[in-house]
Amino acid sequence: MTNTDEILNEYSKQIDNFKKDDGYYEQISTLLTTHLYIEYFINYLIENHFLLKKKILSDNRSYTFSVKLDLIYEKGFIPEWLYFNIRKLNKIRNEFSHNLHFDVLSTDLTFKTDDDGGEIETIDLSKQFSKSTGDDSKRNMLIIMHIPTLTLIILAGYIKRSRI
Repeated sequence: MTNTDEILNEYSKQIDNFKKDDGYYEQISTLLTTHLYIEYFINYLIENHFLLKKKILSDNRSYTFSVKLDLIYEKGFIPEWLYFNIRKLNKIRNEFSHNLHFDVLSTDLTFKTDDDGGEIETIDLSKQFSKSTGDDSKRNMLIIMHIPTLTLIILAGYIKRSRI
């Protein structure tokens, strides 16, 4: 079993490298790094629970991030709401990576959350962060930091609690 706490500590140190003088984080580096750590945990599940792991993990063209995510969801390793959030994060990462002037506030920022009682709630981060600051660039940075980091922590916690 992977030590999720060690991986999250390593992640925290990596992300600290992207903190700017104003206290906010450089957006693209934060998003891409977090996405890589999420993929690390997805690959961990494949490595430890799939018979075709070598084929899946070595063929990045056929087994993209999305395909690997579909596989671990289909096998029941993550719940639907977490699957939804990781897919959404991947979509944002792709939009950010292929659009020079990407504005996260122009995309769908609805995510799902579990209240630990089994109730799934949908939240709209564009509305949640609209109260925090009127400055769109700061809102952008808060959302870019919040979405991937929270998703990574939830995935790691789910793996740890489930002992998968």
